[in-house]
Amino acid sequence: MNHEILANIWYFVLVLVWSIYLSQEMFVTGVGMLSLTFKVDDISFKKINESVGTFWDGIQVWLIVAIGGLFATFPKAYGLTLQALYIPIFLLLFSVIFRGTSIELIYKSDDSKWQKFVSKIWGISSFILIFIEGIYLINLIVGLPIKNQLMTENFLTIFSRASLLMGLLLVLSAISLGYTWIKLTLGRDFKIISKVSILWISGAAVFVVALIFLSLTNEYKLFEVGLFSTNKLLWIMPIASMILYILQFVFHLLEKYVLMFISIVLGLSLVLFSGFTASFPFILPSTISLNDGLLIVDAASSFHTLKIISGVSLVFLPIVIGYQLWKYISFGRRI
Repeated sequence: MNHEILANIWYFVLVLVWSIYLSQEMFVTGVGMLSLTFKVDDISFKKINESVGTFWDGIQVWLIVAIGGLFATFPKAYGLTLQALYIPIFLLLFSVIFRGTSIELIYKSDDSKWQKFVSKIWGISSFILIFIEGIYLINLIVGLPIKNQLMTENFLTIFSRASLLMGLLLVLSAISLGYTWIKLTLGRDFKIISKVSILWISGAAVFVVALIFLSLTNEYKLFEVGLFSTNKLLWIMPIASMILYILQFVFHLLEKYVLMFISIVLGLSLVLFSGFTASFPFILPSTISLNDGLLIVDAASSFHTLKIISGVSLVFLPIVIGYQLWKYISFGRRI
């Protein structure tokens, strides 16, 4: 295995890590956003808090692996994204901190004002967290205005139509997953927002996915170059993601919450893999000129470094996965 092959493998491993992270993060942030519709002194609010309080901390390991893995395996890309996305990354960091502390500290005081204040922080930080992650990911996919490995335009360019749509998609998917998680852990009869409201949210997600792919196709021309232009079978991924988002809407109508949960997770994962596959072989495309993009092989760490990171990951990632599986099996039963 040479340097180029190992670098390409790590590129898609990081995409997989993001998919694993978001599949867990979204139901926690979704529950957080839904908590805004409840009164803190309601016993239902305490049950909602308990339904995710056991899981949020272990999920952050995957976020560390996703962003820290980019630094370890592709330091040039990490440096450029940190420079371009400085403010969103800090917002992401603060939202992670406030979301976690609010879940843990909300009942550390019996004062009702304290509980109401912290509950608002939980819901708002959950929204900011998942929305910023959508902006971060889409900018990795479509690229940045870079030339000679330097940002050439104002950072506001990162808030493009596509990035806002991706942030919206994660928010809508998170709310649907949060709704599904509550139904699965607290029972079908547990009252949250109305079924009609979630139907609107599920339907809007289908529409937003379509708009994202249209933007990637027409505005950024991502599917006209790279792997999608040479291998038509890859079009199965974006088509399947659209079908899965349609199915999650149908499964909600039928109240098949397990299937709805799976459809959203797989649908979003295929959206990510479609986008990152379309931008291959660039780990960070340039929106100015194709030739100014940062290639995967050029941005990768040395072959020796990648081998060490691969060896460490093969030892510790199974431990993390095993611990999380044990945690979901032990504490994921209905409350």
